[in-house]
Amino acid sequence: MDNGESLCVMIGNADGLHIGHRALIERTISEAADRGLTSAVMTFAPHTAARLGVRTLMTADEKLSALSGTGVGRVISVAFDDAFMALSPREFAAMLAGAYHVRAVVVGETFRFGKDRAGDVSALRGFGAELGFDVVAAETVALGGEAVSSSRARRAVCERRFELASELLGAPYYLSGTVVAGRRVGRDLGFPTANTEVFPDKLYPPNGVYITSTTIGGSICPSVTNIGVRPTFAGAGGFSVETYIIGYGGDAYGLSVKTAFHGFIRDEERFAGEAELRDRIALDVTEAKSYFETRDERCMTK
Repeated sequence: MDNGESLCVMIGNADGLHIGHRALIERTISEAADRGLTSAVMTFAPHTAARLGVRTLMTADEKLSALSGTGVGRVISVAFDDAFMALSPREFAAMLAGAYHVRAVVVGETFRFGKDRAGDVSALRGFGAELGFDVVAAETVALGGEAVSSSRARRAVCERRFELASELLGAPYYLSGTVVAGRRVGRDLGFPTANTEVFPDKLYPPNGVYITSTTIGGSICPSVTNIGVRPTFAGAGGFSVETYIIGYGGDAYGLSVKTAFHGFIRDEERFAGEAELRDRIALDVTEAKSYFETRDERCMTK
């Protein structure tokens, strides 16, 4: 927990690491440099709203990986358990000053903390004056006249508005995971798919077929992703995420992949048979190819 460094820490769930979070982290790094402190991000696992059934934009591993690439000095993941939830606002502030040697805190202006979210920025400033840390409250970042937030990004994904999601997140919305064994139906159809592991708390777009790009083996390839229950095949095994990676001829099993979402093609459909499904997949692939042919390849990552 404690390595003795005095910290300037940004506190928040940081789900999705959207452009508002990134602005807070940049401010944290700047404040830390000015004050001679180590910059840090304190986040929580699981997400503080997980008990309400909120699905997250990032898994815990995705979030920690993304945070490690921001340039911040330390990433602190605090267990959001019953004991932590029971902390009063003052106990939370005392934990920052004592257990983590926090000397400056950077938060958004709507930040709440402590049991029942009873503490606000004004209360945190008061505790800071008593316990020896400063509080920097940054203005909320807006896009299109509306506040940037994780909940807004989640709505965009659920509404299949991937361009808006990308603007809010600063990068395309993505899924990542290990390729697992499937039924090899796609291979039999001439379109072998990478079946990626499914995470119960992760937010997935609605069932359907999507234009995506997939990072595999250090390369980024255009792809088509099906999310859903494969209604054409009886007993298909429940919810799955399957991606046909265009131009990839290797064996993806066991590899880690990252699939970013760019556009919606169609809803999942039940077809009369494999021939009809094969023809429809071919059209899906053609649509995905056309999408990327008319765009700079950098759109696959930005």
